[in-house]
Amino acid sequence: MQPSKPKKLVDTEIRAILGEWQRRVGKVAPPKQQATARVQETEYRFMKELFPEQVAFVNDDSKRVAALCTRRAGKTTALVYKAIRTCLRFPGALIPYIALSRDHARDLFWAPLKELNARYGFGFTFNETQLAATAPNGCRIILLGASKTDDIERLRGPKYPLVMLDEAASFGTHIETLIISIVGPALRDLGGQMVMTGTPGSICAGFFYEVTSGAKRNWSVHNWSLLNNPHLPDDAKDLELIREEEGLSEEDPRYIREYLGKWVQDNESLVYRYSAERNLFELLPEREEWMHVLGIDLGTIDSTAFSIGAFSLQDLNYYVLQTHAHQKMAVYEIAEYIKKLDETYEFVAKVADTGGLGKMVVQELNQRHALNVQPAEKKSKFDFIEHMNSDFLLGRIKIRSGDELCNEYQRLIWDSDRKGEHPNRPNHRADATLYAWRKSRHWAGKLADERPQLSGAERMDSLAASEEDELTRNDPRKLAWWERL
Repeated sequence: MQPSKPKKLVDTEIRAILGEWQRRVGKVAPPKQQATARVQETEYRFMKELFPEQVAFVNDDSKRVAALCTRRAGKTTALVYKAIRTCLRFPGALIPYIALSRDHARDLFWAPLKELNARYGFGFTFNETQLAATAPNGCRIILLGASKTDDIERLRGPKYPLVMLDEAASFGTHIETLIISIVGPALRDLGGQMVMTGTPGSICAGFFYEVTSGAKRNWSVHNWSLLNNPHLPDDAKDLELIREEEGLSEEDPRYIREYLGKWVQDNESLVYRYSAERNLFELLPEREEWMHVLGIDLGTIDSTAFSIGAFSLQDLNYYVLQTHAHQKMAVYEIAEYIKKLDETYEFVAKVADTGGLGKMVVQELNQRHALNVQPAEKKSKFDFIEHMNSDFLLGRIKIRSGDELCNEYQRLIWDSDRKGEHPNRPNHRADATLYAWRKSRHWAGKLADERPQLSGAERMDSLAASEEDELTRNDPRKLAWWERL
């Protein structure tokens, strides 16, 4: 027996449904493209599935909207509803959904979008290759990844009624460029909306943190957690059971972030143990002679960074005078920049990484430009970071206040396996500083009035001989067991 077709609603029934819809979820401001009564009736049907916090988020027509949620709170589901509703109202428009990668976007958004389309018969067609869903009115929802600065350039050009950025706390510093410089102008034609969602990150810094903590104005911020989600079973919302199963305490930063939805600083996830309280300086102390080192982190696609440091044999501290980063520098531009710096500082050592194409660049800097740049030791990078962190904790590394390096240190975290630095956090200035610090001999400094009259290069050579002993004294893994007590 053939199933009977659903009965078409008459106008009086549609008006009754619309009246009930407005009573429950509030009247929505009319968009530029007036939705038909049939579209509004469909919206009413699928909006009934949302719980109040999701409804408030979906109905928020502010130009800038953010949602700070816990895991399993239903934020991505709310984004799917928001995307479909906007798509129905803007024929022929383009709506980007952006995650860290296209695969991540597919995992989060693709299946819920297909499910709603099948359930309510919106008539979307899905292109698996392009990850694009096209509505019968020609509006397209596209899924994109934007983990790097170059990825966001493709968003220039079109005009959008809605742009969605999910898991916003995981993005690097280019998120601000994406929202302000690229997406912002593209939203103006249609009076569009920028939406960010995510869970709190491990570091209380960055654009998403500033927005959801209230530091940025003109953003409408929503907060809800898994406890508000009525579709989860009770045991999935039992926080005590969650802590027991995952081995978390109530004070564990992961529990506070992911299950309470609150920002909390997790210093253990930071790569460098920098602290503004102990590692900043304003003016360089007066010493008889300062020696300067230059660290260079070479980049072909990424930025090339320079870090200028100073140390003295009368001071135990290492001072970062300034750092710079420039994109897409040619080799001759790098050479000219180094020469200009060398005229000012007369470096006793210049060191650069030789990973990737770096070896060829260093060879050209030395052979064609006679710059005497030494290769950095990268194979023991994480051992050197550990040793450098000792200097940070002892307050023996000082960074000039206001340098961008400070912001980089505050945002640079380990990846999820703690086997490397997070790939979406810039580390170019930090790497350049690591190379320069590694070449410094500040640890040999003493507050003494009399020193042998040696040139800077001669002093570097004499200090190099005792470097291994210094590393041994400061590395607890190389001490005998009774010396670790």
